[in-house]
Order: sequence, then structure tokens, then C-alpha cells
Amino acid sequence: MSKPFLTLRYSPSLEYLSASWLHPISSPLYRQGIRTIAVCVARLGVKLVYNDLSRAGAPTKQDQCCTASFLKQALAKTPLRRSAKVIPTDEPRWQEYKSLTQQAKDLPYETGIFSCGTEATSWLFAGIKKKSCAPDDLLAIPMSDNLPDLTNLPLSSSSPEQPVSTGPPAEGNVMLFRTDFVEVNLCQQQRILLVCWLRPVISWEYRQGIEEAGRFLLEYRLEKLLINNQRLGVLNIDDQNWLAATSIRLIAQSNLKRLAVISSSDILQQLTDETLDARVKSADLQFHTRYFFWEDEALEWLALSFEAPEL
Repeated sequence: MSKPFLTLRYSPSLEYLSASWLHPISSPLYRQGIRTIAVCVARLGVKLVYNDLSRAGAPTKQDQCCTASFLKQALAKTPLRRSAKVIPTDEPRWQEYKSLTQQAKDLPYETGIFSCGTEATSWLFAGIKKKSCAPDDLLAIPMSDNLPDLTNLPLSSSSPEQPVSTGPPAEGNVMLFRTDFVEVNLCQQQRILLVCWLRPVISWEYRQGIEEAGRFLLEYRLEKLLINNQRLGVLNIDDQNWLAATSIRLIAQSNLKRLAVISSSDILQQLTDETLDARVKSADLQFHTRYFFWEDEALEWLALSFEAPEL
């Protein structure tokens, strides 16, 4: 079992999440922890986040930039209003955090960096009545192998629900391919290829689904692709390597300009998606990728004109 590096507590009444990093961590664990917090925010409907990084060591600038970009995309349509960070007080790291925070523009929520928890909490709860500021209903979020179990936690009133559709295609969509594990539809109005995994898959099922989606992407000369991974599960290493090589080949032959991926709440799958995305983009293919928790956000982004600026 992995050594715990992050503790999470949640107040349904205040729609508040507290995250405390326990010791210095590696680059993969830092990224995993940030995604864990993002999943909790999105799934529980959190509005206020307290993030104590004072014992997390020194995440690299690359890690901080990468996770900041992920959070900007993934939390754009969540109810999150404020995020307070408590960071190390030594001068080099303080300046680095401060610089990166100042560079983060157009975030969908307020951010603040602080040297102590008292200052962070005061800022976070500013404007809320004092008698309701003490989160006395804080619930510990169960962790298994450093992954959160949100199954039995009460949701806040702001928590959205976005079930994965397994019924007939929506009006205006044409079903191109369907099995018990994947469906591929074409949104005719927006010219978007929609790929939705219906359950965790084994290797041959995954490869068949990707090959069918790739065939339609080329056949219809489509520029927009949405992949819903909410129910996919985590790919093994062989399938990850196969997907990277296949994606590079297919995208190089296609007209793809935008790829929207709806992430699972599985943190390991999110990290796998990020690794694969980096490998594909290393081939210098000219397309944009964004990650989302909800399908309506992904479709909204895909519907934008290509002249609209990328965030």
C-alpha cells in the first residue's frame, strides 16, 4: 500500500474542501494529488478550497504550469469560487508560487496565496457569517492507495449530476457504430464525432473501438472529436503504447483540429490521459486538446468557431 501523502476533509454545509499535503512528494504524486482535489471539487460541488502545500516540498515549475492549465480547463464550469493556498515561506519557492499565480489569467475562480493557515482561512470565508464559518461537520474523505472514495459522501447543493447516456442517440445524431462497450455517433449539425465508452474494456475491445472511431474520423473528414472516458477504466501499458502510435498515425492523416476528452473520476486514468496526450503532441501535430468533467462543457468548447481564441 502506498504511503499517504494527502489528507482531504469536506464540509457539505459550507461546500468546503480542505487538502493537506503531508510530506515532500515526487512529480507524479504532485500531479495525482492536484487531480484528486479537482475530482473532489467537481463531484462534490465544492465552492471553497483550502490547500496546504507548506509540507509538499518543491514541485517543479513545469509541474505547476501543467496542473494550473489542467485546473483552468477542468474546473471552468464547477461552482468553485475561491481557492486558498498555504505555501512554503522560504524566499525562492514563495516567489515562484507568487509568479505563477500572477501569470494565471482568466481563471474561473479567485485564488490567493498565504504564508499561514489563519490568513488563508480568513480570506477564504470573507463575507460569510462568523457563526457559519467553523466547518464543524468536516468529514474525512476515505483514501485507498492515495485515491479518493467519494461513494458514500453527501453531495453539496451545488453538485452537478451528469450521467453517461447509454440510450438512443440524441436528436440530430446518427449512430455509426455500437456494441455493449462503446458507441460512436455523428453530430451532423456541428460535425462532431462522439465516442462514448460504456464500461471498462479489455484490450481487443479497446482497440476495436479506437479503430472504428478512427475510420469514421477519416471517412467523414471531421475536424472535431469528443471522447467520453467516464466509464473506460485504466489502460494497460501495451494498450497505452498502441494508442499513442495509432493516434499519431490517424491524426496525421486526418483533419482533426479539436479533441475534447471527458475524464473519468479515476485519478490513474487522468494521469494516463495526460501521459498519452504529451506523447502524441510530441509528434508536433497541429490540433488542440482539452479535458472536461462534463459533456455539455466539452460540446460548448467544440462548438466554438476556430477563430475563437484558445484558453
